[in-house]
Amino acid sequence: MSKCKIYNKNEIDLLSESINLKIPKLTLRQSRVKALKTKTKLSFLPGRKKPKIYTFAKTLNENLPRSEKWFQSLWPFKDQFNEVFGCFIPDVLNRKYKYIIEIDGTIHQIKAVKKRDRKKDLYYRKFGYTVFRVIAYDINSYNNVYARVMQIRNL
Repeated sequence: MSKCKIYNKNEIDLLSESINLKIPKLTLRQSRVKALKTKTKLSFLPGRKKPKIYTFAKTLNENLPRSEKWFQSLWPFKDQFNEVFGCFIPDVLNRKYKYIIEIDGTIHQIKAVKKRDRKKDLYYRKFGYTVFRVIAYDINSYNNVYARVMQIRNL
């Protein structure tokens, strides 16, 4: 399994020690894979701190970016927003129908961010998830993703 990297400098400050456990990283990575395959959340040993990525995901949910608020106001389904998936936090996650939606703002036009997005997409696809990308505030992009998700849900 490939290593996950944090590329955003703001995320580095919040997640500089994303794994604060005293067990080998390989063991934690294997438990993440097992948790994803069995559709269960990671359980951590008593007395040990959860990785900071979970705190970051909670903060994201409490302070949703405007583009995600826009999407959430339109989206009719009860999907999970900013739920930890392995070492990433997708914008929208549905474990039952196995799809992930990423909402792309203007920052996603930068070459380095596009490269990171491709890596994230490959990571999600390794676990059998379909990845959709919605351009923020673009109703045509939203309608295309909505139609494709309806096809997945109706099958």
